[in-house]
Amino acid sequence: YNDGVTSQWIIAAPAGPAGADSTVAGPAGPAGGDGRAGVYADMAALIAKTGMVAGDQALVTALNKVFMYTGSAWYLIATMTNNSPTAITGVDGSYALATDGTATTITAVSTDPEGFPLTWSYAVTSGSLGSTATVSQADNVFTVTPSSAEADAGSFSITFSVTDGATGAVNAVSAFTLTFSVANSRYTALSVKATNTGSNQTFDDASTSNHTITASNDTIASTFSPYRHGGYSAYFDGSGDSLNLNGDAEFAFGTNDFTVEFWAYLITGGTTTIFCDFRGEDPNSTHTTLYLDTDNTVKYFHDSVQAITSSAISVNVWNHIALTRSGSDVKLFINGQQEGSTFANSLSQVVGTNGPIFGQTYSGSFPLNGYMSDIRILNGTAAYTSNFTPPTEPLTAITNTKFLLGRLPYLKDQSASNHAITVTGDVSLEPKSVFDNAPYTEASHGASAKIESSGSNRITSPITAMGTGDFTVSGW
Repeated sequence: YNDGVTSQWIIAAPAGPAGADSTVAGPAGPAGGDGRAGVYADMAALIAKTGMVAGDQALVTALNKVFMYTGSAWYLIATMTNNSPTAITGVDGSYALATDGTATTITAVSTDPEGFPLTWSYAVTSGSLGSTATVSQADNVFTVTPSSAEADAGSFSITFSVTDGATGAVNAVSAFTLTFSVANSRYTALSVKATNTGSNQTFDDASTSNHTITASNDTIASTFSPYRHGGYSAYFDGSGDSLNLNGDAEFAFGTNDFTVEFWAYLITGGTTTIFCDFRGEDPNSTHTTLYLDTDNTVKYFHDSVQAITSSAISVNVWNHIALTRSGSDVKLFINGQQEGSTFANSLSQVVGTNGPIFGQTYSGSFPLNGYMSDIRILNGTAAYTSNFTPPTEPLTAITNTKFLLGRLPYLKDQSASNHAITVTGDVSLEPKSVFDNAPYTEASHGASAKIESSGSNRITSPITAMGTGDFTVSGW
């Protein structure tokens, strides 16, 4: 105000909306709204607000939502989000470092959904770098440079992390190993190196508690394990042994594509031997049977017709046997090679009361003396339609798997169907497998504590008293 004699200035802040934590006055809104924005802790605070005009806005912090008043009610206009960065890619689970000192470069990749800049970091989370390697970082590029000295061999794990500064970090873990082999060792008769003066009596508590475990007397660590590297196979002794799947409807293929496959190791040949019989107690139905004939050929028998005959197979070796139907084409494969001619069959396939049966017929005739492993049945998929390389590792439950007897140390259907298996005779699971030549690692295949009969041999751990709470003790 200025009347020509004196002047006066008045500066006033607009009053905040009732109940608002803070208020910012904006430009005048259309149709009477003045664009006032308020911040409210929750919906109760917003509902309690009075004196609104059209165009007023409100942020409810408990919901991360923005509302606008229309003159008669509040309406949601936006939901605020800030998601975590995407999962890290470009980082392998393990790395074998070069023994000549060549660096390993790792480019980690992640994006932020809202476009915020990302901050990368790393930490050694198990083992230690020591003299084994050094790590350098340039944003999302990490360079691990190993030592070239054999004395520096070792292993460690690194956790790579990324964050947008507002949400929690996203992590990826990699294991690094630096090992040295003996150069030009093809003429070495024996090479032995003592790495320490300890023994194989060191046991590790793998829980987060990491309790100390004490071994008494001659309790030792052993590679014997229910998770043995080659897995297990079902042994049929040639006298009344069989496994049957009780005629479940999932094994009636109808007109679907299908696959029946397994590994078989025959101890004796030259006699009629049942591998797999879908007839059960219905021998005259439209069925599938795979068996070994007296000339050691594998034959596919269908609806009273001997449909396909293979070349003779060898005994005392593992053979991969697969029968598939694609459309109306039925093919028999031995060790990945098609045997005999393609058999045309579009008839609806059924299954008998106790089918399919493995190891003999339902009446106990034509028993198998040998092993079967990785038995898999697919209803709806022909896994093989042309020659293929036989599996080099245990089979898994792929799409349309209705039965899988894999590498477990007990009889269980590993498919999602989890069918009951009825055992006749003394079928046993034995530590024998086509995959027995794979290299052993404790991390992958497990280990055990070998405790002999002496009462003084034991392993103990100072686990906290369980009190009156629930608890579980389990093991193999």
